[in-house]
Amino acid sequence: MAGQEGEQWLNKAAALPNDTLQRIQTLRSGISPSRAAAVVEMLELRHKAGGRFANASAMYFTASGVEQATVPEIARYHASQIPPGAQSIDLCCSIGSDLRAFAERGSVLGVDLNLSSLLCARFNTLETHYRVTLLQQDVCSLDLDRIARADPQLLFCDPSRRKISKSGSEVRVRAASEYSPPLSWLTEVSSRFPQLKLKLSPAIHNDDLAYFGGTVEFISYGGMCREALLHPGTRPLKLQATLIDSTEEVYHLDGEQHETAEISGVQKWLYEPDPAAIRAGYVDSLARMHGAYRLAESIAYLTAEIEIRSPWMQRYSVIHSMPCDIRSMKEWLRKHQMRVDVVKRRGATPEPEQMRSDLKYDSRERLEPVILVLVRLAKGVIAIFCHID
Repeated sequence: MAGQEGEQWLNKAAALPNDTLQRIQTLRSGISPSRAAAVVEMLELRHKAGGRFANASAMYFTASGVEQATVPEIARYHASQIPPGAQSIDLCCSIGSDLRAFAERGSVLGVDLNLSSLLCARFNTLETHYRVTLLQQDVCSLDLDRIARADPQLLFCDPSRRKISKSGSEVRVRAASEYSPPLSWLTEVSSRFPQLKLKLSPAIHNDDLAYFGGTVEFISYGGMCREALLHPGTRPLKLQATLIDSTEEVYHLDGEQHETAEISGVQKWLYEPDPAAIRAGYVDSLARMHGAYRLAESIAYLTAEIEIRSPWMQRYSVIHSMPCDIRSMKEWLRKHQMRVDVVKRRGATPEPEQMRSDLKYDSRERLEPVILVLVRLAKGVIAIFCHID
C-alpha cells in the first residue's frame, strides 16, 4: 500500500462517497478484495488520526497504533530530554510516533514484534535527520547485556495496553498486570537501566506506579491528561504534573504538596485546574499558591474573588449560581436572554446532553451563550452560569 501506487489508490478511495462498503466495491474493479479493504481501512485510520497528527494524510497507521500513538507535541518533549547526537532505543515502537521525534535528536533503534506496525514506522520515519534502525522481535527476548554495551542515552518503552478479547476484538486494559511486556520484565529492565522511561496510561493506579518508585510525570496537552511518564528510581514515588501548551512551552508542578485548601461558596471567579494537575494531586497546591478556595474537598474546582492568570487553570467569570432545578434555571435563562452552549460537571449526576436538552431554547432567538457548570456540594447540586475568559 505504501509508495506511489498505494497513494494513488488511497487518493481514489478518498474521492469516493464516505461509505466503507461502496469504496471497497468500487476499488475491487482494479485491485484484489483484500487490498481494497486495506486501502479503505488506512484511509479511515488517517481520518481518525487527523485530530492528533497534522500530517496524518501522509502517515501510515494500524488500528491500535492510532489509539496509543504519542501526539507529536509530547513526542518532541520526550526527545528533548536527550542531548543532540545521542543514541536511543524505542521498545514497543509501534507506528513510530516517538521514534520519529527521537530520530531528530540522534540515531535510534526501534523494536516491535508486530510487522504491520514496523512497516508503518518505516514509512513514518523516512525523512528524519538521523538514522532509524528497526528490529522485529519480542522485547522480552532482547539481549540486555548487548543493550548495556551499546549504552543508549535513553531507553524508552511504551508497553501495549490492549489485548485480544474472547470475541477476538482488541480491547483496552486498565490493570498494569495486563500490560505487554509484563511488569516483571519492566522491573528487571528498570533495575539495570536508570535511563529507562516508561510511557503509561494516566489512569494507571498509583499502587502500580509506587511499585517502581522514582518520579512520574502526568503530562497534559490540549486540555487532556495524555500519559503518565515514569522515570523508575528510588522510593517513595514522586508525582509531578507537566503541561505542554499550544506553543509547546512546558510547565511543571512538583515539590511538596500543600495542605487541603479552605472551602468557600461560589465567588466572582471559577477555576478549573489542568487535568495533569488534578491527576498528580496539585489542586490544593494551586489554591494555596494563588489565594483561591475549593468549592468542596472532593471537587476539583476552585473559586476566588480575584482574577488569577495561570497556565494551570482555565478561568471562568461567574454570572450567577443557584440550586440545580430545571424549571428555575430555564426561567433565569429566559429572563436574562441567555442560552447554555456547554455543560461541565463534577460529582453531579445530570448528563450534559440531557441537561442541554432540558434547557433547550428557541434557535430563532438571539441569546447570549453561557457555560453551565454543575457541582455536587453537601446541600445538593448547584448550577453555576459562567463566561469563559
